[in-house]
Parts: sequence; C-alpha cells; structure tokens
Amino acid sequence: INRLTGLMIRVEQESDLNLRIPVDGKDEIAHAAEAFNTMTERFAEIIRQVSGATRNLSQVASHLVDVTTRTQAGGPYQRQDVIFMPEEAPANLSLSPAERRASLNNLQGGVKVEQIFTSEEEGARVYDPSHPDADEEGFVTYPNVDIVVEMTNMLSATRSYEANLASVEATKRMALKALEIGR
Repeated sequence: INRLTGLMIRVEQESDLNLRIPVDGKDEIAHAAEAFNTMTERFAEIIRQVSGATRNLSQVASHLVDVTTRTQAGGPYQRQDVIFMPEEAPANLSLSPAERRASLNNLQGGVKVEQIFTSEEEGARVYDPSHPDADEEGFVTYPNVDIVVEMTNMLSATRSYEANLASVEATKRMALKALEIGR
C-alpha cells in the first residue's frame, strides 16, 4: 500500500503520467495498482486528445484570420486541413483522408497530427475590375475558406475539448473515491 500511495503522490507532484506501479500478484493491492495504471494511461490519452482539439481550434482560427484575398506570395489564401491519426495506427498516406477516417472507426486512444495539407479547392472567382487583386480579365480569386464550415469545425473541436475535460474530471473523481475507500 505504501508503494502504491508513494507512486500516486509522485504522479501528482511531478505530473508524470508515464509512471507505472508494478503489478505483483492477484490480490486487492494488485487490482488497485492495475486500476491506477489504467487510469494514468487514460489521463495521458485524454491529454493527447485535448491537444488534438487544441490544434484543430488553432487551425480554424488561422483560417478565419487569413480570409484575405492575397498572401505574401501574392495569390489567394488556400485553407489547410489537419489529418489526425490514433497514435497506435500505422500511417498510410496513400489512402485518401476519407478512406483513412473510415478505417479508424474501431481504434481508441490518443491522437497525433499525421499531416497538414493545403486544400487544392479553388476559391470563389468574382468579377470586380476595380479590385487591386483583379487579374487582367477583371476577376478576383478569393480564398477557399467558408466561414460556415470553419465555425462548424470550431464548434466540433470545442465540443471535443469539453468532452475530454469532462472525462478527466470524472476519472479524477473516481480515483479520489477509490482512495477514500482504501483508507
């Protein structure tokens, strides 16, 4: 019990979710150690998922900020998409993003950014010969950023972030209750 309690205190003080309690035997202490190890693994997964949601929010914010007609290179801004993959999934960049998403339905755990790619989709082309970015025919090509899509992506990322934080709180409450039972 002292070893279990000591490691729990170390995890709390050092915020190191990689620490694990050795599981020896099949008694209640071994079950508690196993549960603690599972809990810290879950916390680490949630933190990685929150990190992914944060990255998604950052990307959406970037799109909303960059809704200008001209980049430093001179052309219209092209939106960028982030592809997340479960940490244990093998990378297969030869598949399309939709095929990769479909193949991941049963995987759980943390996520990582696999790729950030620039969308090739064309932005709206509007006739406005007085615009400073108009081409020789009088057309302006606008960025391929759709505000409604970006706001939807932002809401989705926010909901994911909130759900993961709620999961952390629930796991933390369960761990505290388990510690109270052990006293």
